[in-house]
Amino acid sequence: MKRHALGIAAVLTAFLISSPILAQKGGVGRVTTQSNSGFGFGARALGMGGAFIAIADDASAASWNPAGIGQLIRPELTIVASTNSNETRVSGDQTTDSYTNAAGVPNGNKDFYTFSDQIVKQDPTGIDFLSFVQPFDTGKQILSLQLSYARRGRAATSSQSLNLQNSDNYYVVGNGTEALYSTTDYEITSSGSGGIDSFTFGVGTSFSEWLFVGASGELWRGTVGSTNEVAIRSFTFDRDLGVHIPSEDRRFSNSVERKIQAYSFNFGVLAKPYPWLSLGAVYRTKWSGTNDLNASYYEIGAVSGGYRRWQGTATTDSTIDWPDSWGVGMAIRPMPALTLSADYSVTNWSKGTTNPQGPFWFCDEAGHCTAQFNNVDVAFPSGGPVDQHGEKFQNDQDSLRFGAEYVFRPGRILVPVRAGYYRITSLAPLFDDRQFDSDPEADFRGYTAGLGIAFDMGNQKSLLLDFAATLEEADSSYNEQNYFRCYTNAQQQCSVYFLRTRTSQQEVRNTRLIGSLIYRF
Repeated sequence: MKRHALGIAAVLTAFLISSPILAQKGGVGRVTTQSNSGFGFGARALGMGGAFIAIADDASAASWNPAGIGQLIRPELTIVASTNSNETRVSGDQTTDSYTNAAGVPNGNKDFYTFSDQIVKQDPTGIDFLSFVQPFDTGKQILSLQLSYARRGRAATSSQSLNLQNSDNYYVVGNGTEALYSTTDYEITSSGSGGIDSFTFGVGTSFSEWLFVGASGELWRGTVGSTNEVAIRSFTFDRDLGVHIPSEDRRFSNSVERKIQAYSFNFGVLAKPYPWLSLGAVYRTKWSGTNDLNASYYEIGAVSGGYRRWQGTATTDSTIDWPDSWGVGMAIRPMPALTLSADYSVTNWSKGTTNPQGPFWFCDEAGHCTAQFNNVDVAFPSGGPVDQHGEKFQNDQDSLRFGAEYVFRPGRILVPVRAGYYRITSLAPLFDDRQFDSDPEADFRGYTAGLGIAFDMGNQKSLLLDFAATLEEADSSYNEQNYFRCYTNAQQQCSVYFLRTRTSQQEVRNTRLIGSLIYRF
């Protein structure tokens, strides 16, 4: 006998598996990337707000614009590391469903969903990027090759409390106040594990003294997983005693793991028609991955005479279509020591999908559980919201970045000072589960600063140390009313409608400290 009612499945589908970690809904939910300030890596670039497409003149070039590899005429090694503190908080999240009959007459039934703060955190520290460039003189021109490693994304962890008040049996007690028939408390913790890395081989060269082109191939590999741990306690109102008494006490764990391997390609062009002007453009192809999805389920719950355990495992094929992206940039040098840059880029998340959705677990009385997967493509990342026609969709993300660098020259060393600002418009991170086509967008505002020092080692060798700090903030609110749905009876006639009212606010605050070392041989 299947134990899980549709009501519980609906609640957990709507609230639990929407947690923004790398493997949710049976697939990759949201990639919490280390390069949240731009396409690529490097303290110099990120200190300038990530506006680096038209500059790309060091060993991080392949991560910004592979055409920049063609500018490098000496062997070059770079190491980039960072420490991050990323937190997203949702507060004041409440939903009320008020029911009416077919004639629109309220029947007194209401369902309330009330959240405590939901907090999603990610604090990864480590090596983000390693790169080596080796130029070769072919006699007519220099051909530069690059090998690099990048830490593309790591999973996040979230915690949430949900109180579901089921009022299908609302009634008035002796003192004239309304009492709930039942109430259920959910304590939800979602923890992520693993991440995605990429390995890149790039090549760049010059067509002339002012025109550079480049291309790179990228191998994406990783294992990402999530574990949702839920504690459920339900209470039923006893009319005789006038109090709520415990009716259910159970805990379960639902784990999903996905292995990823895929390939993509990047193409870039960089032009310097004048000594004071640089223009750049880059295009990154989409990638598709087919891989195994492993899921497991464990539950313990109170039953008559004690506790019972249920468990199960499942494996299925899964797919991910990561979307393509593109960007353009411009840099000007009004004086030799000053560089000003601006970039605009777009990631086509509306074209990204993941398959399947789930798993949804069903358990029998003997304690054996089996998984059911919904094998349809859903919008990626995070499953995407649902529009008024029931179709999944995800908004594209665009970003605008500005940067500045001024180089001081005290003696034989160089001391560049940098600053930047960027704006990223995308779907508000924790509102992507909402079942409406009016989901709010959030404007992410980023403020960056950087400092470097370059040492002349002689014989054209140099050592560069760069540091950057970024602060990213966003806030948005969610309000939705007058949403009706028709529940049909056996005669396919509308019998019950409900009015949904939902309000919520969220805040995002991400800070990063980045350090880079570049050695030119």
